[in-house]
Amino acid sequence: MNDIYLSIEIKKYEDALAQVELFLATPKNAEFFPIALKIKGEMLCAAGHFKQAKEFYLAVLKVQPFTWAQLGLVNSYLRLDEDESAEKLVLRLAFKPESQLAAYDLLTALQIKQNDFETALECVLMATEISPRSIRRHKAAMDLSRITHDYEIQFEAAKKIVRFAKNSIHDKPENYLNVARSGIDYAMTTDAADTERLIKQAKEYVRQLKHAFPKAEMNDQLQVISARLFYLNDEKDNALALLEKLDPENWDNDSVDSLLDKAKIFHDLGLYERSQAMLEQIENRCKSGAEQGEIFLHYIHQEKDEKTSIKRSSKELNNTAVGYYRRGDLDNALETFTQAFTLMPKSTSISLNLLQVIALKGSKLGLNDNTTKLLKNCIRNIENSNLDEEQQERYHKIRLTLDEVANN
Repeated sequence: MNDIYLSIEIKKYEDALAQVELFLATPKNAEFFPIALKIKGEMLCAAGHFKQAKEFYLAVLKVQPFTWAQLGLVNSYLRLDEDESAEKLVLRLAFKPESQLAAYDLLTALQIKQNDFETALECVLMATEISPRSIRRHKAAMDLSRITHDYEIQFEAAKKIVRFAKNSIHDKPENYLNVARSGIDYAMTTDAADTERLIKQAKEYVRQLKHAFPKAEMNDQLQVISARLFYLNDEKDNALALLEKLDPENWDNDSVDSLLDKAKIFHDLGLYERSQAMLEQIENRCKSGAEQGEIFLHYIHQEKDEKTSIKRSSKELNNTAVGYYRRGDLDNALETFTQAFTLMPKSTSISLNLLQVIALKGSKLGLNDNTTKLLKNCIRNIENSNLDEEQQERYHKIRLTLDEVANN
């Protein structure tokens, strides 16, 4: 077995497969056959022989319903694009305590494959509840929450990575920086009442970083964070002044998260070409190396598209849209609130604002397919939120207007 494990460790999966076949052909090894069979299935998948893996797992399950064989079969189905079969089996496994965690991982992979990132995020969050110390799963939650624009979950996942990485080989300055960055992302999209609290938390993690890693060279990264904080406080000139001090010669050595932070502040300050160039650099880095996975690359593609079509920041969009609405310019209000909702689909206030404009336009002109889809998304977000008394009253009035539109 030692030779098999060595081949696996150095990723020589075909060699490991041949060795395990030889092991299984030797009768004196009979007591170790269950573990050897499990390894055989894993090596078939690792070597890319998914059709053989499927046939192997089905054969094993005819003899005994091993949990590992059922999970392996789900993985084989996924790789062979037999998603319906994968879903049926994995949902059954999700209800069994011994297979629940692995089942949620496979469910996450299935939903990602189908581009259902909202459901994928729900699955990975369920997995983190079962295994709260898994840094890998919290990183997956961060990447998925970026795609879904769920800034609160992104912030919480970043904090958990810091908490569970402490006193381990996973503890590094980038973890603390990512909490500060996520806190700023969240502050950019939340109500003004929460902004100060989030800024304080972002600054606290910067302080923790300096205490935990006093010798770390993080000047550029900290300047970008300071620039983003200036922008949050409407101090654009100070933010620009800090960016001018950055040394672009060092950017090739930056992490993708550091480059992403630069892309965000460049965009917010109107330096659109520099922002797009930074995102392209990240995209090329992701394609050429294994530093980040497919989920992060999907997010970068999404960021490029959104930042090309939407020039203003989420806060600017909301303020501009409110101005249009107050002047009675419902067409521009609808367009601008829709852009704000694209960047902040979890914001209750944005959802209410957009829904109100849709209801008013609908009462005059009726609803079309595009506004109906937006309306449903707004309602879903509002009804999944904890509304205060004022918001509940406002929502009730909007629904009365929508009911009148529907009855006309």
